[in-house]
Amino acid sequence: MMDLNVNKKNLILGIIGSAFMMAGDLTLSLITPCDNDTGLFIRQAYFDGQYPAWKLIFLVLTGAAGVFGYWYGLEEMHNSILPEYGKTRKCFKICSMFFCFTGLVIHYGVGIGAYEVSYLAQHFDEETARRVVENYAGNILPGFYILYIPIAGIFIIHLIMLIMKKTIYSRRMICFSPILLMGIFALIPDIRQALGCHLTTLDYLCSQCSGNVSPFLYFLLCLVLPDGFKYEHTSHK
Repeated sequence: MMDLNVNKKNLILGIIGSAFMMAGDLTLSLITPCDNDTGLFIRQAYFDGQYPAWKLIFLVLTGAAGVFGYWYGLEEMHNSILPEYGKTRKCFKICSMFFCFTGLVIHYGVGIGAYEVSYLAQHFDEETARRVVENYAGNILPGFYILYIPIAGIFIIHLIMLIMKKTIYSRRMICFSPILLMGIFALIPDIRQALGCHLTTLDYLCSQCSGNVSPFLYFLLCLVLPDGFKYEHTSHK
């Protein structure tokens, strides 16, 4: 039986951690959009110097605090899997450790690219900045894609266990599964572009923050939703 006091503590720390990570995301996404922007780094706002050094420092500090809180939020997700599924819980725990280490690396790696563009464009020229950051992206992004595997694994495992009714939570919580919410937020900019809409700051917010706002919402809803709605087994109330 889960200790609900520990459960609530873990959820609160998970909320705080994901909020810190979102704060770092905002330094990357609260920029003036341009229809010629592409990818993570080729953004006119960065060429115009809208990513100064203080944002990179802020990104690192919020990221460090963020992964600390995230660990506890992921611990709650781990504990919500029923104890008889020990191998699944172990796999989830390993993926959680990878998540906390690699999440900060990716966070900082994206910030480095944004800062490179801003610095080089302001001190040299846009063509130099573009050439350097394209080379950087070509080398760093394949590494990021590998690191995304255990990160995605956490939320895929969690979704499968929810669907199979192997957690303390009701299947109703599938509606708030982090990986489903990530997909929805990430698709919003693509759908808008397919409809011919111009890029807006909201598009950047949806794509850049989707990976952290989704767990934030999940942790929050697990904390505040009524027990009768979220729990599957009355013994855990």
